[in-house]
Amino acid sequence: MLDKRIVTSLVMAAVGLPAIIVGGYLHILVVGVILGFATWEFAQLFIANSIRPSKRILVVGVVVVYLTRSLFPGYASQVLTFSILVIMLVYLILFERGFGQAPLEFVVTVCGMVYLGWIGAYMIDLRFLPDGVWWFFLVFGSIWAADIGAYFIGKGLGKHQFFPRSSPKKTWEGYIGGICTSLAAGVSLVLIWSRVGGIHLPVWAAILVSLVISVLAPFGDLGISMFKRLGEKKDSGSFLPGHGGFLDRIDTWLWGAVLGFYLVTWVIL
Repeated sequence: MLDKRIVTSLVMAAVGLPAIIVGGYLHILVVGVILGFATWEFAQLFIANSIRPSKRILVVGVVVVYLTRSLFPGYASQVLTFSILVIMLVYLILFERGFGQAPLEFVVTVCGMVYLGWIGAYMIDLRFLPDGVWWFFLVFGSIWAADIGAYFIGKGLGKHQFFPRSSPKKTWEGYIGGICTSLAAGVSLVLIWSRVGGIHLPVWAAILVSLVISVLAPFGDLGISMFKRLGEKKDSGSFLPGHGGFLDRIDTWLWGAVLGFYLVTWVIL
């Protein structure tokens, strides 16, 4: 299993790192593809529990909201607003035709559009900040370091369950270990970037970003785990060997991108 995780991580890095570094349309495209697959898996979690939102409507809605937020931010709120109205009309018609779960399916569809489409676009907002490639690597490096630390420390030392109903294998030891490894990674990235990238930032900025993200972003993972438990699923999918599905990968990214963006814009810059 560990070998599969490593190989899959290397493949994802080979695709993702050039997109992060180049930025622009390539970054938007790669994130959009990931969100599209993750949205399909999101719908599958509810279908497993006999709630059947239209996967096509959901994926199209997420992609439209995401692309509008990324490319035409001035129109984003209008597009989201009218999309919700149109989707309600669609499900109202379906309800009149005898689809009794239509109200719940409407709620799931809107939830997916906002959570994956609107919030997912923060991965673009973060990259588009001044020196955005640096901030993106700091935020996501902190997330990845926390994931790695939580996995290995939790596996080796974990005894006390963290959120047992949502994710029985996660422990307090792993959670605290992830915070420590995230802090170490954040400080290391600041020091390395100051030498290689020529961007000099105070160490406190890295500590703040890494601390907030490593403390809060894991709840994005637990939130998706809540949906997986609803459908009695271990993973959201099986496309990424050793990792599960795309939704399993981006669950912490969504929280991290939002937290990182506002930490940088409100506190640091």
